Amino acid sequence: MKFNLLYLSCAVALGLSTAVSAKSSEERPASREQDATTLDAIEVRGRKPATLERTSRAGSRLQFSVKETPASITVLSQSDLRQKGEITPLEALENAPGIAPAYAFGVLNISGRGFSGVQNSPALFDGIRYPGFQVTPRVLLNYAQVEVLRGPAGLAAGQGSIAGAINYVPRRAQFDNGAEQTQLYAGLGQFGTSTLGAGTGSQIGDSPFAYRLDVAYQGSDDRGSYGYAKDTSFAFQHVSAELAWQASDAIELSLSAEHFTDSAEGYFGSPLVNGRLDERLRDANFNVINDQLDMRVSWLRTRLNWQLSDTMNLRVQAFGNDEQRDWRNTEAYVANASTQTVARADYLNVRHEQALKDVFAELSFTHPLFGLTHRGVIGVQLDRNDHDRFNDSPFRFGDRVALFDPVRGNYASLDPFGLRTATDIDQRALFLESALDLSQKLKFISGLRYDRAEVDSFTALTRVRFDKRYSTTSGRAGLVYVLNEAINVYGSYATSSEPPAQITTLGLANAAFDLT
Repeated sequence: MKFNLLYLSCAVALGLSTAVSAKSSEERPASREQDATTLDAIEVRGRKPATLERTSRAGSRLQFSVKETPASITVLSQSDLRQKGEITPLEALENAPGIAPAYAFGVLNISGRGFSGVQNSPALFDGIRYPGFQVTPRVLLNYAQVEVLRGPAGLAAGQGSIAGAINYVPRRAQFDNGAEQTQLYAGLGQFGTSTLGAGTGSQIGDSPFAYRLDVAYQGSDDRGSYGYAKDTSFAFQHVSAELAWQASDAIELSLSAEHFTDSAEGYFGSPLVNGRLDERLRDANFNVINDQLDMRVSWLRTRLNWQLSDTMNLRVQAFGNDEQRDWRNTEAYVANASTQTVARADYLNVRHEQALKDVFAELSFTHPLFGLTHRGVIGVQLDRNDHDRFNDSPFRFGDRVALFDPVRGNYASLDPFGLRTATDIDQRALFLESALDLSQKLKFISGLRYDRAEVDSFTALTRVRFDKRYSTTSGRAGLVYVLNEAINVYGSYATSSEPPAQITTLGLANAAFDLT
């Protein structure tokens, strides 16, 4: 059951505004020196954009609408998400056609078009590839919309995007003549889940500055993550803010920051007893008491949007990202029916420390080609990922607990916790996209992207170092014919590539394999 406080706040604001206006009119004396002038009536009508008219940067760098893009795309606006009560990425993507999402301890896995895993449907933030071990936010209240691109997404996301790509578009500071945009959200759900969100933004008076601030929280009680398993509570927090400066009619600069944290208890299933699930174990949790599924993510971004001329626009973005992820659990259980005990193994204590640096620039332009309207964009992305992994391998500790009402105890290990692998990844990408209007309804859209990744990995225990180089060219070519506002027809040829494993955590065993 969910209650949207936006309508309540609007009603209160309208009542206060009416009262103040009435009081002001009573206290202000009528002026005889000024005659009232009756102006002509002006009627303004607006309509909500149709689904196919929404733009998607996941589908095209040229900011085309969905119906103009030769790809299968679903755009989920914040309004859509609110109406259906979808607050998390998992809820939103479960109802997006053609894909099946699942969370694996803070990492979103996507299955689509025959491909499953972490690396084949990468996350984009505001249209830019997130070049790390992806951890997406758990609550969507801070975002304006989510864009789902199905099929090879190499043009938008580069290597590792065979199944598609998911683009998270943040709420941005808007210059709107000082009109304040405030939203409030409160929700209650099953298993003690509560959700709170608040956001506000406005132009600061008549100044060339605008701001946006959003805060979201979701938490649960003892059985929040799974409902039937005890000790699976969680708490997610997300804060984002942006300050924008309209330096001139042609130049806009902005600085934004966001921080989100996850804190959750883990559940790794119940063991089978004689090959079957014992109903008495339905709500049992065999994980240790002091388990840990914690993540902390911080972003700092700066953007430049420069309208160079009527036909050319330059967009530049630079960001820094710092993340820490901690997992501490016992994850394997084998039941012994005769002794009424459970053997526990896979005592894992793992930490990821990741620091990303990225620069992204694109130049879009419009000019006639063969007497036809032609639009194009060319861009480059440069990023570096410093990724260190700590653990207590080879995870030799194991124990036994009672099958029913076990004393779960605390985490233990026979091996020291420390740095195991240090990986540095430098990635470069160059892309271009072109759109030629063959007629008013028919467009030819094409594009190419070249990606190169250089992986330098060092294993601390064995002192073994290996280097790996990946390079790939992907692209798309397609025709789009718009029949009407509700129907379009397209045909396209698209390519993408996939590494043998997530390159951020690439091991020596997979280093010999090339891209698929």
